[in-house]
Amino acid sequence: MKIKINLLAVFLLPLLCCAAWAATPVRVVGVGDGDTIRVVADGKQIKIRLHGIDAPEDGQAYGKVSTKGLRSLLAGRQVSIEPTGSDRYGRTVALVYADGLNVNEAMVSNGWAWVYPQYCTQSFCSKWIQAESIAKASKSGLWRDGAALPPWEWRAQQNAQQIAPANTASSPQRYAAGSSGGSFSGNVKSGVFHRPSCKHYRCKNCTKSFSSRQQALDAGYKPCGNCKP
Repeated sequence: MKIKINLLAVFLLPLLCCAAWAATPVRVVGVGDGDTIRVVADGKQIKIRLHGIDAPEDGQAYGKVSTKGLRSLLAGRQVSIEPTGSDRYGRTVALVYADGLNVNEAMVSNGWAWVYPQYCTQSFCSKWIQAESIAKASKSGLWRDGAALPPWEWRAQQNAQQIAPANTASSPQRYAAGSSGGSFSGNVKSGVFHRPSCKHYRCKNCTKSFSSRQQALDAGYKPCGNCKP
C-alpha cells in the first residue's frame, strides 16, 4: 500500500505544484505559436501547451496567422491557467483563460486551430468540435483554404520526407508495401493505422505511410484492433 501511495504522489505532484499558482493571474511573456505560450508564475518561467487543440506549425500555411491570433486574444488581458497535465516534452498542458474567455476554444472558433481529437476527450470537447464546424462552414481563418491540412498530418509528412531518402539509399525494399519490415499504413478516413502484415494494410484509403508506430500515434492515428500495431 505504501508503494501505491508513493507512486500516486509522483503522478500528482506536478499538478499539485501547478495548482498552487494556477489560482492567481500569470504574466504572459511569450507566444511560441498558436498553441504554446510562456508565462511567469512564482518568479519562474513556465511553458504552457494549450490543451486539446493543435495549431498550424510555423512552416505550415496559416502558421503565422494562428500565432498572431493567439497574441490578439491574450493582449492586455488578465490571464489565468488551469493545468490538465503535462506532455512528453515536460510542458504544462492547460486550459488558458483571458478575462474569463476560454482561449483554447476561442482559437478553434476563430479558425486559428483544430480540435486535437487524440487529446481532446473531455465532455466539453464536443462543444469545441461544434465550434470548429461553424468556423469551417463560415470559412474563418485557416478554413479559407479548402485544402487545410491538420498539423499532425503535416508533421507526419515532414518526418516521412526526412526519413525516406536515407532509408531508400540504404535499403530500397525496407519500406515497400507488404514487406514484413515495412512502414505502417494509415487509413485517412478512419484514422486507423496497420502493420504491413495486416489484411487491411493495402486498403483503399490506406494512403498514409508511417515509418514507426510512434509517428502514427503522433499524427493522431489509432492502432488497428486486429493487427494491434
